[in-house]
Amino acid sequence: GGVRSSVIRRLDESSQDDGTSASSFDAFLQRQSDFMRKQDMNVQLQLADQAAQPKPAISANSERILRRKEREDASTARPFLERVEQTLEAKEHNMQELSQRVLQEECSFKPKINKSSAARSARSWKELSEGDVKR
Repeated sequence: GGVRSSVIRRLDESSQDDGTSASSFDAFLQRQSDFMRKQDMNVQLQLADQAAQPKPAISANSERILRRKEREDASTARPFLERVEQTLEAKEHNMQELSQRVLQEECSFKPKINKSSAARSARSWKELSEGDVKR
């Protein structure tokens, strides 16, 4: 009411005597009202559609598994950080076992070296690097 009348009053003051501004404003308000009504109707239709959609059917075996899993989760529920910590500890333990297994295995690679090469003394990385530069 009040806003509409003040806007119409301003339009009347600034418009020509033929009244086209006021009628175009009325047309705008009518279009806006129609739009809002359609939007409300669409929201209501979508809500009704969602409520009417059937729930997916779950097999009896899946329901049994779900109930068992819920019971297990309820009995062994632990905080998230505790579960993460346990997972990291288990991962670290597995990595340690794997590294020990690798160290215990015999290396199968046995390079064949000439007798003269085997008789030479081993050189450090620095000696190897300097020797390459000198060449």
